[in-house]
Amino acid sequence: MRTNIDIDKAPMSQALQATGLKTKRAVVEEGLRLLIKLKKQKEILRLAGKVRWHVDSDESHLGRDSEHVTGSGPS
Repeated sequence: MRTNIDIDKAPMSQALQATGLKTKRAVVEEGLRLLIKLKKQKEILRLAGKVRWHVDSDESHLGRDSEHVTGSGPS
């Protein structure tokens, strides 16, 4: 999508230097991706204490150690 925006020179220069990105467009796109990521993280944090999580320690090992479960691994 083509759009024109007026961005202050100082923050853009700082962003280019800090990120090592080569173009203003790359800086803007990376900034948008970061903004979206942060908003999603805030949504997840908002759920803190509202989701109940039960882990059965015996069952939690089944997926990780398939050799132990199937007996097909080296002895």
